[in-house]
Amino acid sequence: MNIRVIFIFILLSMAITIKAQQLEVVFFEEPIAELGTIMDDQGVVSHRFTFTNHTADSLEVEKVTASCGCTSTNWSIDPIRPGDKGYVEVEFDPFNRPGSFEKTVVVHYKGQQDSILLQINGFVEPASESIIDAFPEKMGALRAKHKSFDLGTITKRSLFSKSFEVYNEGDQILVFADDMEGPNHITVTFEPYTLNPRSKGKIWVHYDVRETYQFSPMRKVKLARIFQ
Repeated sequence: MNIRVIFIFILLSMAITIKAQQLEVVFFEEPIAELGTIMDDQGVVSHRFTFTNHTADSLEVEKVTASCGCTSTNWSIDPIRPGDKGYVEVEFDPFNRPGSFEKTVVVHYKGQQDSILLQINGFVEPASESIIDAFPEKMGALRAKHKSFDLGTITKRSLFSKSFEVYNEGDQILVFADDMEGPNHITVTFEPYTLNPRSKGKIWVHYDVRETYQFSPMRKVKLARIFQ
């Protein structure tokens, strides 16, 4: 009974030793790479993993498989002699992939049953839209998203209000006028009435369908003179 227990213990010890040797034949300096925060529009980013061949023979990378189509790889083509270093390079395309990411690749070697898992982690920050892109229409220092304010479809004969975002790109405060020229059933207010430099505000258009018999399902208000 004791002999059998000792024999099983020896077999288990040998298995653990062999497994440990298999994992140590290729040593990667960092199997997990932290790429940090990258921008959505900065283009493809890459990281090169380096490894050392601790086997007694030359070692050759057979293939590297990626976990998704947003990740591509390349690696050392020539055989790596004992004691020499090789590499596996992983490229990641962050475009339109905001948020945290964890991408893995699996490295396979010729003549080796074991494979090695590598991983890149990071966070993709969505690219901020420029002021010119966000507010393409310009009238003096004021920028708006459209030349006219489209109220959309008005289906009820009541007071209808809609806001439109604007931006003061100038170096001075903009003061909006109280006396707007236009029909009685359309009024315009501002939030705020004094818009600080490089700040966003809102223009409110109020359309009172009850005050007009010229009702139309579509109404647009032109961006006219709005400053004092």
